[in-house]
Amino acid sequence: MMLNKIMPLFSIITINLNNAHGLKKTIESIFTQTFTDFEYIIIDGASTDESVTVIKGLEQKISYWISEKDAGIYNAMNKGISKATGMYCLFINSGDVLADKDVLKKVADAKPSEEIVYGDIIFAKNNSQQLSKQPDVPQIIYMIRGTIFHPASFVQLSVLKKTGGYDESFKIAGDYDFFVKTIIRDKVKTRHLSIVISVFDTTGISNNAINKNPEFEERARIHQRYFTHQQLNDAAIYSKLINSFSYRFVNFIERKTGIKALTKNLFKINYY
Repeated sequence: MMLNKIMPLFSIITINLNNAHGLKKTIESIFTQTFTDFEYIIIDGASTDESVTVIKGLEQKISYWISEKDAGIYNAMNKGISKATGMYCLFINSGDVLADKDVLKKVADAKPSEEIVYGDIIFAKNNSQQLSKQPDVPQIIYMIRGTIFHPASFVQLSVLKKTGGYDESFKIAGDYDFFVKTIIRDKVKTRHLSIVISVFDTTGISNNAINKNPEFEERARIHQRYFTHQQLNDAAIYSKLINSFSYRFVNFIERKTGIKALTKNLFKINYY
């Protein structure tokens, strides 16, 4: 059932499989938002636990939901995109939560217009939390070594549809493929907001140790797709610098000399 006739600012999409407890937390964080110009879509992969019961309990507030078997994470995400009508899509999957009740208001107040607008994220495991501040500009070296994070990123629906959504040949790194493709290859406009968007549940599939080797293999495929040999080599040199001297020392050097001067002078890198 679709509730909104006029295009909302945000389409919030949650995919879920047998995580009723996490799904309930996620839904609660969505519906306690002070900003309400959004639609909420849930794509459930035919869960056999209490997930559907949780969804039905709040059915009147949910813009669209379905529970059926899918072909994996990115197939489910693409299903959500196909039902979205908002200007920006935000994926907050079951177990993840928005950082506070004013997150959507803060983003809306920033008057976003860029294709991808992203903020910071907190990684939660057991009773510990770690803040990850994202770069103001996601340059090539950063995107080779890391990524920006889906639960903290608002992507224009038009961009998602233009690129055909997520490559379903990937099992774990399809979101990484999407961000490299759009930011590095297509050079879409991005904007970093100094706002903590979400708290990410690190018990998910991409953080499972069993999946680390497949993830590395998929990232290697993506690197070959979008980066040159020289770019990959320069990123490897930069990684060795950090590993040799520690992040704290590199941060000190950056403050004193500037990372641009450091990389240009030592490694002749002109794209960081």
